[in-house]
Amino acid sequence: MIIMSDTILMPPVASGSIKIGQLLVDPLSPDVDSYHNENDALPLRVPTTQTEFEETIHCDDAGRFIGRQFHSSKENSVLVQADQMSYTTLRDPLSAFRYTSRRASSQAYLHQAALRRQPLYYVTAIQTLSNPRFTDDYPGSATPPRPQIRRQDSGISLNEQDDNVILGLELRKVYCRVASPEEPQRPSDVGYAYKNYALLGGR
Repeated sequence: MIIMSDTILMPPVASGSIKIGQLLVDPLSPDVDSYHNENDALPLRVPTTQTEFEETIHCDDAGRFIGRQFHSSKENSVLVQADQMSYTTLRDPLSAFRYTSRRASSQAYLHQAALRRQPLYYVTAIQTLSNPRFTDDYPGSATPPRPQIRRQDSGISLNEQDDNVILGLELRKVYCRVASPEEPQRPSDVGYAYKNYALLGGR
């Protein structure tokens, strides 16, 4: 089952570390566990771009990005600037997910998630920045929290050669369960689109 989209802010990671159409267990730690088939050619909308991008992002006391700034307060915020912002999204997220989930490899991954009762997150859009700059935006503050950047020992970490980074993801929550096709829907199913698949091996 797949539910409506939500957008999250990421600790900036290298632009090639997350793909549209990827299934993630933890969007904030995409290197922990995920599924993506490089052979899936998913239809995309024409990217939305903005040059000389600038945005203020709210941070918590540890420097984690927790929201976009829509008011005048500069407290606990970081000024994000980039030569260009690009926002790329799937043309039809539900059709794309159903196309991906027909593969035996993806069904095996979804089956394991069902057995673990582990929700997944399907990446439907990515916001990338070209040549980003992150500046503390705390006038009068002596010790502002530094924005979190993926550590250097991570497989998806940033380095000095990374001119493009991912800042935001649009996600759809996916929940899988093993049940009979005749089983009635549950109240918790409201809001989800769903499809039944036969288990591999017919069991």
